Amino acid sequence: EVCLPVDRVIRDTPEGIRSHRLGGGAAVAVTVEGDDTAFPAILAAYDRGCEWIDEQKATRVGPPREIWHVLPWDETRPARMT
Repeated sequence: EVCLPVDRVIRDTPEGIRSHRLGGGAAVAVTVEGDDTAFPAILAAYDRGCEWIDEQKATRVGPPREIWHVLPWDETRPARMT
């Protein structure tokens, strides 16, 4: 799944694309930049977040999400994501 933020729910979407509002709730965020955003290095960010959640004796719920602040093909700035 690839998610992109939008300013509103879009009703008429082509097959394979859906627009919906994500439910609110608590989240743990890990921000990475540059080469750390690429696979397989990005897996370390997921591990770091999961380990911290476990240390806090919290429970992981739902799938992870990626938020791209600077896309990897932007040649003017290093990639950055949470």
